This record gives sequence, C-alpha cells and structure tokens, in this order.
Amino acid sequence: MRNKHQTNNGDRRGGFTLVEMLIVIAIIAILAAITVTAIYATANSDRIRGAARQMQSAMQGAMAKAARAKKPIGVRLVRDPLDPTGTASQTISSMIFIEQLDDFDEGQILFEEVSGVLRYIHHVNAEPSWEELRNRGLLPDITRIKVTVAGTEQIYIVNTTETGTGDDNADRLILVSPETFTTAIPAGRIVPDPGNANFSFPYSEYKLEMGNGPLANQEPLEMPNGNVIDLSYSQVPAAWLEQQTVPDTTDPIPGGWVKVADLPASNEFILQRQIDIMFSPQGVVTGPLAAAGKIHLLLAEIEDTLVNRAPELAEGENIITSIYTNTGNIAAAPVDKTNPPAYYNFAESGEVAGR
Repeated sequence: MRNKHQTNNGDRRGGFTLVEMLIVIAIIAILAAITVTAIYATANSDRIRGAARQMQSAMQGAMAKAARAKKPIGVRLVRDPLDPTGTASQTISSMIFIEQLDDFDEGQILFEEVSGVLRYIHHVNAEPSWEELRNRGLLPDITRIKVTVAGTEQIYIVNTTETGTGDDNADRLILVSPETFTTAIPAGRIVPDPGNANFSFPYSEYKLEMGNGPLANQEPLEMPNGNVIDLSYSQVPAAWLEQQTVPDTTDPIPGGWVKVADLPASNEFILQRQIDIMFSPQGVVTGPLAAAGKIHLLLAEIEDTLVNRAPELAEGENIITSIYTNTGNIAAAPVDKTNPPAYYNFAESGEVAGR
C-alpha cells in the first residue's frame, strides 16, 4: 500500500529556475529598451517635423502680413547665447515677426564737401538724433536717404557706421558714392552756402530709410523643445556666420549686430550678425538677401549641436527648410546624409520631408 505522503514524480510541478527567470527578465528588458527607443525616436521625429512646420508657418505668415500691410515684413531669427569661450555652435531656437520701420524725416540736413567732393550728410535741428536711432539699433550699417531739391528726388546710399562714434560724428552719414556740388542732382543742384562754402544750404525734404524692428504686441515664437536651427551646417550668406570680439566698453553696439556672449577674462564680448528675412508685399524676399537665390536652414536636435555632430552622424533626425528668395517659396526636405557636405541635394531636387 502506497504511503499517503508519497507523491508520483510525474505529478510534481516545480517553479521557474533562476536561469529561466533571468532569461525572461532579460527578454523583457530588451523589449522595453526597444520600445522606449522607438517611442523616443518617434517623439524626436515629431518634434523636428513640428519645427519645420513652424518655420514654414512663420515665413508664410510674414508674407501674408506684408501683403496686408503693403510694406516689408519678415522674421528675425533670434540667436542663442554662446558659451563663455565663444566656440559653441551657432544655433537659433526662437523667431519674432519684424517690420521695416517708417522713413525718418525729422529736422534738416546739410551736405559737406571734403577735398572737392560731397562726403558727409549732417543732421541738424531735430530730436531724436541720428545718433540715438543708431544706438537703438534702428539704423542699418548701409541704408538710403532720399533728398528732394527743387521738386526732384535723388537717392543716395549712405554708411551709418560713424554715427555716434564721437562728438564730431554724432549726427553725420558718409556718402558711399561721393559727388560734387556741380554734379549732384543735375535737375536741382545742391547749392553751397555762400557763408560756408564747404556746406550746402539746409534741406528739409528728406527721408532716411530705417532698419527693422519687432511688430507691436508680438511674442517670440519658440521652436519645439530640444530643436534648433544649426547655422554651422546650413547654407546661408557668409555674413550670418561672422562674429567679432570687441572691448566690453563698446557703446553703442554697431547696427546690425547683436551681443551673444561675455568674455570676463579678457574684458571683451562677442558680437554676431542680426539675422532678418524680409518679405515684400509681393511675397518675395527683399533687402540684402534678395540676391541670395536660396537659403537652406538645417533643423537639428540640440544634443547634436552641443557636440558639433555632423548631420551624417546625428542621432536625431534632421530636416532642411529652404527659402527661395526670388519666388518666396518655402519648402522642407530631408537631409541627404549619403554625400556630405552636400546635405541639400534632396531640397534642391524637390523631395519633401516625410515621404
């Protein structure tokens, strides 16, 4: 008779062994890692595509605003601060709508002749002064002044870089193409003042073209978290990549430049070019960028830009947003990582991001 405490070995059911449990845990961990990676990659892809859509929307919005206002309106790409060494990638993570400010026509102007040619235009009898406009960043380095004499308007190209650099230069512009009293405005000559032959009579009818300023009541447009425009791998005008180091006593900051970093150890700071993309009421790019033809902006993950990782080595997805200055067309395309540094092949062949 079988002992009631005895059991048949075939009926005995044991638990998992330690090895089996470790294998199961390892499989779960691998699956979880794959899932998390896929979710992370999808989230990154969604963010970068969102950044591309935001770029397109901002540019197209500026075109629509320009058409409604019947004046140039655009987008300013706001530079991120550099690190204290000034070696960080040139990145942009926000934008703001801007407009071309109305012409300035306060006060009177005098032409000054130097060594037989008209060299300077001086501003008198008005506030604010040209110096104040320059200090506020409202005068670009090179601009135009329209002067009306005897019913005839003449346009002069002027350099504003001396404005505000000293008592003698506080309110004067440099004529880029100097003329003489006898050749200026043939239909209504600029007449020298008999009491001071080096200066003209004062003229009241003039219009000085101003720079660009933010639209009223506009907040900056922030790029999706973790995404930036990386100028280091973008195809942009060379001036956008320029930077200069100046003494920290420099005041005012030159027009068209923006302070991006302090260098306390050397009592200096770093300036870089201000980046404005302006659209005419007709929907095409206007101003200095009009001749560029095309601009390719590379959108990247901030983690890649922090280590200056090239697009072909990037861990995240990259997208090129292209602006065609002659037509105003804005398009997005994937980065061609197969033939660096020709990252813009797909953009120029018409391939669309996401296809």
